[in-house]
Order: sequence, then C-alpha cells, then structure tokens
Amino acid sequence: MGRLKFEHMKIRSFIFFGVLVLFGTLLLLGFDTETSVRETIMVYSVFVIFPFAWFYYEYSNSPYYFSDIIETKNLRQLYVPTTVIFILLFILSIGIVWLNSFLLSFISPEFVNEFLSEEEILPKGSPVSAFLIGVYIVIFAPITEEFIFRGLFLKRLGYKFNLKAGLLISSFIFGVFHFDIIGSFMFGIVLGLIYTWTNNLLYPILIHMANNLLALSLDLLHIPLPKFLMYTAVDELPAAATPNLIIIGLFAPLLIFAIYKYKPSYKKYKINT
Repeated sequence: MGRLKFEHMKIRSFIFFGVLVLFGTLLLLGFDTETSVRETIMVYSVFVIFPFAWFYYEYSNSPYYFSDIIETKNLRQLYVPTTVIFILLFILSIGIVWLNSFLLSFISPEFVNEFLSEEEILPKGSPVSAFLIGVYIVIFAPITEEFIFRGLFLKRLGYKFNLKAGLLISSFIFGVFHFDIIGSFMFGIVLGLIYTWTNNLLYPILIHMANNLLALSLDLLHIPLPKFLMYTAVDELPAAATPNLIIIGLFAPLLIFAIYKYKPSYKKYKINT
C-alpha cells in the first residue's frame, strides 16, 4: 500500500528540511528581518511555501487522496457543535491569556511587559506586507499549523507511542511554538480531540481560522475588552485577577461539557481510511 498518511511521515525529516529553509531564507535576507517586507518574506518562505511543498511531496508518494484528510460533505451536520465549541474556546482563552501572563510574570516580567505592550498584530511599514501577514494569520497559518501539529505531530507521535501521548506532546509543542504554553496547549488539546474523533482536519482548520479572524478583527477595529478585564503591564495583572478567574471558572466546565456532549456527533461522521 505504500505510506500511510501522517502516521508514517517523518517528523525529523520535516524539521531537518524546515531548518534548511529557515537558514537559507535568512542567508538570502542577510540575516536581517527587521523590515516588514523582509519579515513577510521570512514568514511565507518558512511557514507557508515550505510546509505546502513538503506535504505535497509526501502525499504525491502515497496512495491517499486529499479527501482522506479533509471532507466537507458533513459540514452542515456539525455546524452547531463546531460553532459552540469555538465560542466557548475563544471566551475561555481571554481568561487563559491572563493566567499565562500572570504565571510568566514570576519568571520573566520583562518578557510579559514586552508582550503586553505590543499594540498591533500586523507589521507597520508596507501596506502590502500588512495585508499579506493578515492573509497568513487568517488563512495560511491555520491550514499549515493544523497539518503540522494536529496532522503530522499528533498522528505520528500517537502511532509511535499512543494517542494520549501524541495529543499531549503535540499540544505542548504547539504551545511552545506560540509562546503561550497554557492557552495554546488548551487550544491544541481541543482541536486534537476533534481531529481524532473525525479524522477530518477541516474542523480544526475552521475553528483555528475563526479564532484568528476574530482576534485580528478586534485588533484592527480597535475594539477593547471591558475595562475590568484590561491590563497592559505586569503590575496591572493582579487587579484583573477576579474577572479573568471567573471566566475560567465558568467557561472551562462549559467547554468540557460541550466537548463530551458533541463527541458522539463528531465520531458519527468520522472519515474511515
């Protein structure tokens, strides 16, 4: 039969060629990524072109089809579960971001202050670069990251060890990659569960896209959170503790309940390959 899907792809091969592309791009840019144009070139070379090319090559040498990874025919039946989980996950992430910042402030308050002081998501300078980075955040990043973390890492590690280990390790690496251990780890766990239930990357990709689109839209429209949730420096984190902990206390159980409530619905439409 040749190679299986993600299970028999080699993580070390992906990392090896990814590092080569990274250093090759840095070399071409003269190790200067300070400008928005150079930053855009780096992002698209390493996080878009390379992953697309690598996975295309892997699947061109396998007996499987694109429909074995992403299937759209049951999207309508799972619209409500996917929307509910996305909303709960996004609201919960507000409290988790505070928790992550609060805990990190004991280790590196300088890093947290720098993170909190970032005013805008998109780079300044070139409007074209800002647009391309926006497209990357909303479209390409969710696709490539789901292929990498929920596809390659989760499935390959699950195949080598067990599914639970694959889910935990891939989600932890996802958190480290985003410099957001708690929030992105939680995000990875939820999307990983949905993927294992369905064998369909469509749902993790859609939730990931919706999350990034909403976050970017709030940033571009300059829509702030309520003042009682706001903090812009380490010394303001304690004052925002109570409302953010309430969010965590309320929405974490709701998200867990929704996950188990909708688990049979997702498994009902699992892609069998």
